[in-house]
Amino acid sequence: MTNKNGPTLALTPVRCRYDTQRTETRTTKAALYELIRRRHIVQGQPIRAIARQFGIHRRVVRAALHDAVPEPRKKTERPSPGPWLVAPWTLLPFCTC
Repeated sequence: MTNKNGPTLALTPVRCRYDTQRTETRTTKAALYELIRRRHIVQGQPIRAIARQFGIHRRVVRAALHDAVPEPRKKTERPSPGPWLVAPWTLLPFCTC
C-alpha cells in the first residue's frame, strides 16, 4: 500500500498483556529496516533525519543500512534446574514407620 509520501508502514495491532482495552500498533523490525533503507538509498534522506522521523537511535539506522535483515535475537542460556528444584521430596530419606 502506498501513498504520495511513499509506502505506508505495515502496522499490526498488538494487545497489551495486562490491559485488554488498549491496543498498540507496532511495525516489524524487518519492515522498519526496509523503510529505512528505502528512505536513505532511494530518497537520499540523511541518517539523522530518518532517526528523528521514526523516533529511533541513529545507531539503529546505521545497522539497517549495514545489513538488509536484522540480526536474530540472542537467546539467553539458562542453567537447567537441579534435582532439588525438580523433586525435592526425592532427596528426603524414606520413612517406613
